[in-house]
Amino acid sequence: MTTFIEKDWYPPGEIIFKSFQIRTFILPNFELFESGEWPPIPSSYVGGYSPNRSSCATYENPVLIHAEITERLGMCPDGEMLLDRYQQELRYCDIARLYHWQGDEINLERYVKQQLGYISGFDRKGYSFRRWLQLREAKKRFNDSKILTSDSNSAEASPVEAERA
Repeated sequence: MTTFIEKDWYPPGEIIFKSFQIRTFILPNFELFESGEWPPIPSSYVGGYSPNRSSCATYENPVLIHAEITERLGMCPDGEMLLDRYQQELRYCDIARLYHWQGDEINLERYVKQQLGYISGFDRKGYSFRRWLQLREAKKRFNDSKILTSDSNSAEASPVEAERA
């Protein structure tokens, strides 16, 4: 099983649209991808990457990644906030001012992170952002109810465990 480690640079074959890749690599280099360039390998990179021959042009992967993220951002109600947060590195207080956010910064941070979750993943979501939030909340409630049920069951020892004690 592959363990994913958050790092600053990824070769094209490792892009799987995980939230940490989008947050730390794709959005900060978004304009570079748009121009058809892959970010240069930083001197601090310790991975074992060696560019090999490919059947596609060098600009194809960056442009495809840019197009995919653009499409996913367009599916978010406020994808620009996400872009401003991670590409422009704006603080939440600056985003709140820029977009005339009515709530507090904690709710804004949560909202931006929800959008990041929505655009993350190997495939696009097959439903709207709002529907995704509803499904996510329903799944969380279901899992919480299973935990509560298993906790109440574990409080009572089974007859076999009671005999061992």
